[in-house]
Amino acid sequence: LRQHIESVFADIKTQRDQCGDDSRAMLDDLKLHLDVRPNAHWWLADPDTPVYQAAAAAIRAEWQGAAKEADMVHVPLLIREGGSIPAVPWLESFFAPHAVAVNLPMGQSSDNAHLDNERISLENLMRGRQIIQRLVKDIDRVL
Repeated sequence: LRQHIESVFADIKTQRDQCGDDSRAMLDDLKLHLDVRPNAHWWLADPDTPVYQAAAAAIRAEWQGAAKEADMVHVPLLIREGGSIPAVPWLESFFAPHAVAVNLPMGQSSDNAHLDNERISLENLMRGRQIIQRLVKDIDRVL
C-alpha cells in the first residue's frame, strides 16, 4: 500500500510540469507523510474452551472423509493469523462473558486473501459450510 501511494504521489509531482504556473507552484510545496499504525487489539483465543473443542471436532469430522490414507487424522492447525479481522476481539469483549469467539478460516495461505486475484477453492468453501453446520447443530451439547 505504501509503495502504491508513494508511486501515485511521485506521478503527480512528475506531471506538475504540464500545469500552469499557479498549480505548479502549489505542487512544488506538496509533501507526503504516510504513517501506518495498527489500531486493532490483539486476540488470542483459548483452544481449551468447550466451543473451541466442538469446532475442532467439526473440522476433524468433515475432513476425515477426505483423508487419502485410512490412518490419517486431521487435527486442526491452530495458528496465530487473521489480523485482518479486528472485529473479533471487540465482539468477544462486547458479548463477554456470554460468548466465545472462534475464528474458522476456510481458505489456504495461497489464496491471496484481501489482495488482487483473491480466491478460495470450491472444496474448501463447501467443507467450510459443512463445518459451520455441524458446529451449529452440535453447539447445544457444549453450552
